[in-house]
Amino acid sequence: MKAVVFDPASDLFFFADLEIPNPKPDEVCVKVTACGLNPVRESWQSWFQLHVQEGIETASCVV
Repeated sequence: MKAVVFDPASDLFFFADLEIPNPKPDEVCVKVTACGLNPVRESWQSWFQLHVQEGIETASCVV
């Protein structure tokens, strides 16, 4: 699958090809077709070293 991955060492995002995960019996696999990233939130993370969970705003479906 195609993914956008954040590298904290370089503070950059990059595209990567990753394996499609196999969900456990109590999990689901979600196909994300669009995901929002907030550049202001990224700046705050760098300035204050906050843990930020990205990808909350998604267009997706359970597969």
